[in-house]
Amino acid sequence: MRSKRIAGIVAGAVAVMVPLAAPASSAVAASSSAATPSKGPSQEQLKQIDKVAKAEHALGVFAAESGPVLVLPAGTPADRKAEALGKAAKVLDATTVKVSKFTQKELDGLGKDILTGPWNKNDSLVTIEYDGATDKMIVNTDAPESDRTGLAKAHGDKIKVRHARIQSQWNRFDDYAPFWGGTSLMNDLSVCTSGWGLRNVENQDNGQRVDMMTTAGHCFSRHDLIVNRHEDWSSGQWMGWVKHTDWNLDVEAFLGYRYEGQIWTGSYSWANDSRPVKGLGGLWQGLTVSVSGQTTFAHGNHTITADNYGFTWRSEDGNQHYTWNGDGFAYAPGSNWPSYDQGMHTEVGDSGAPIYTVDYNGGAYAVGSHSGMVQWWEGNCGCQQYRMYGVKMGSVLGSWGASLMTR
Repeated sequence: MRSKRIAGIVAGAVAVMVPLAAPASSAVAASSSAATPSKGPSQEQLKQIDKVAKAEHALGVFAAESGPVLVLPAGTPADRKAEALGKAAKVLDATTVKVSKFTQKELDGLGKDILTGPWNKNDSLVTIEYDGATDKMIVNTDAPESDRTGLAKAHGDKIKVRHARIQSQWNRFDDYAPFWGGTSLMNDLSVCTSGWGLRNVENQDNGQRVDMMTTAGHCFSRHDLIVNRHEDWSSGQWMGWVKHTDWNLDVEAFLGYRYEGQIWTGSYSWANDSRPVKGLGGLWQGLTVSVSGQTTFAHGNHTITADNYGFTWRSEDGNQHYTWNGDGFAYAPGSNWPSYDQGMHTEVGDSGAPIYTVDYNGGAYAVGSHSGMVQWWEGNCGCQQYRMYGVKMGSVLGSWGASLMTR
């Protein structure tokens, strides 16, 4: 297992606007929830209900105290609702089926209006997710109160606006070619984490398609040289130059050296655990995933709470960009249904980290690329809530025409 390798640090996202190029800072432990944990559906049940939802062209499956809520688009006839309920009840009889006041097209339009709307005069960071249990678009933002009030007035009871801290988490330690995902990256301004080795990625300088390694799109600029960061903050091996950027996805890729379909999964700075990449993983609400970055290392038991999650982000040059809700997802630091707020979360420096599931043989399946974290005070449970979020690897591969490096 290449014993020279030593584990590293991660980059994630936490709220409150901070300079995106700031180096990693010390971790802040997540607060425990005052809510009583409740036992939720099994992974297999959630997977099967997700299949029902896709077959019925539902808006999604969502968490509620009573159990999963499958939400159909506005205008769904009563007989189709009854049919969907029958299918879902065969999987889990606690499933509820509702019809939304939105169609998917209306939700997509609402999400775009929120992310790009004139109310956001300060270019604040914003995240959006549709919550089927309440049939509202949930908006987290660090915008000033006047902007939040304007947004709420513009969209009425279609949305719920929360004042939140949002942070793009820039920020293992002795890596060498062929490089792996989960490695600590840095240049003069930023520290982040490598993600997934990809084949057939376009070098935007010359149009050639070559092997590259990903990280978060907000971490570095085009043509930046990226090096491996040693644990003592000294520069390690050169890892490549950024040659593919995507302003619609918070993911970029670099080339110049050899990369491999393997990711670091050690839970401590000195650990050299790793997993081979076996392919692209599925993604559905309720799926349990792990993440492995250069700041908080590898940790798991995180539940996907939104499989359609949009957010704004700033590139290293200060320009604001948008990842639409069809390409993003959110996951929580815990697996309690539906509180999801008990467990470890990412920190600055974890941006770009691989988000993955694991099979019985220890292989890793790519789910996403980590982007950041949002944090807010939840009055209902009297607790601090955290949601990590990232970009779907399926969206990256589809948009780029690339494929995963596997072993």
